[in-house]
Amino acid sequence: MTAISPQELVDIETFFSDPEFSGASISPDGTRIAYLAPEHGRTNVWVRGIHEEHADAVCVTHDARRGIKTYYWTDDPRWLLYLQDNDGNEDWHLYRVDLDAPDEPAVDLTPMPPGSRVFGAEPMRLVPGSVLVWMNRRPASVDVFRIEVATGETTVHLEQPQPNATVVVDRDGGAPFHSVLTDDGSYEIYAVGPGPGEKRLLRRLGGPEYPLGLPLQIATPDGKGLLVGAYQDSDDLRIVRIDWESGEESVVAAVQGRSLCTMGLMDSRLPPTVFISRRTGEIIAARFVGDRPGIEVLDPHFAEVYAALSTLSDGVLHTVSSDETERRWVATFVHDREPGLTWFYDHGTGESRLLSGPDLDPADLAPMIAVGFPARDGLPLHAFLTLPVGVEPKGLPLVLLVHGPPRPRPAASRVSLQIPIWGSPMDLRKGKFVMS
Repeated sequence: MTAISPQELVDIETFFSDPEFSGASISPDGTRIAYLAPEHGRTNVWVRGIHEEHADAVCVTHDARRGIKTYYWTDDPRWLLYLQDNDGNEDWHLYRVDLDAPDEPAVDLTPMPPGSRVFGAEPMRLVPGSVLVWMNRRPASVDVFRIEVATGETTVHLEQPQPNATVVVDRDGGAPFHSVLTDDGSYEIYAVGPGPGEKRLLRRLGGPEYPLGLPLQIATPDGKGLLVGAYQDSDDLRIVRIDWESGEESVVAAVQGRSLCTMGLMDSRLPPTVFISRRTGEIIAARFVGDRPGIEVLDPHFAEVYAALSTLSDGVLHTVSSDETERRWVATFVHDREPGLTWFYDHGTGESRLLSGPDLDPADLAPMIAVGFPARDGLPLHAFLTLPVGVEPKGLPLVLLVHGPPRPRPAASRVSLQIPIWGSPMDLRKGKFVMS
């Protein structure tokens, strides 16, 4: 067996250290880039001009205890928001940073008692300078609040009607749909309105074939359709639109033999399920599983952008963010041997520029190989095999990481939450999803 020389090994401190550059996104006006980088021994948020380098950047957060992983641009170039908990208790609060005075202490916009938390935030298009924030000030209910960023003034926008229900908010802050998790584990989808208190049952979905709940509940920008993850008559999860007026279903995105990838619905740091236009609020692409994840492009303009981005890396697109005009973009890629690739791309000029390359030498990292084999019942099992670099693949020990099957819980113990997926550095979109 051929041994690897010590010079080729990556020391464990380097391998598990925070990246020097990650989570990049572009501001709505297209003039600045925010990203995560170390400072005070922890990950903090930095901001710089789109043509500047890290030496010109300003560290705008100053967390020396826990590190910051999720931040949000606002529609006002003065303010930036981020989430932080207290030493890992996961009671997330929403903080405001003044980019005109980045050395000033951050302001907690969501002071709450212990046990309450912020689940997410997104801009309120009809009320500039405001954000909609999902938080559980009522212990058993995740309600929607409107917060004026400059003053911190907070008002109740929508209250969840019952613990097992979800109101789906559209781009204007309205709630055209309402879903209820029933005792048998299925979901009842209702159209809300037009009159106060009115609602109509449109569809009943879910049950045993949806052990992890009904993934993806996003209202279309006009509020006339609800996009959900559904199987219909297929074994593959697809995106389906339910019409507010008629309840009719139409397929928005589907790939034969592949299911919609739902990893990003469980954790915003994972690859996102859908990409949503900052300009229109429409879904412009969706991610599907496979030996190599596939991006299904749904928007003609983004098809041009995606074609250009695909020439920058042979990895799989991870996140994208754009300015309001969708001319300037920042894109990150998932790659087995070149992690952390981040590019700036100007669709107007065709200019592209590498913002961050891999922290480790790709030659020292091992590729992932997709493999498949049948289970005892004949059904296919899918896996990824990684072999050590420079070692003959014979007689090697095997480390097997098994992902267990879904473990459905009784319907009464589930909590259905509508969480926004706009703006975080790893998940730069507008919309909602459901976590069960």
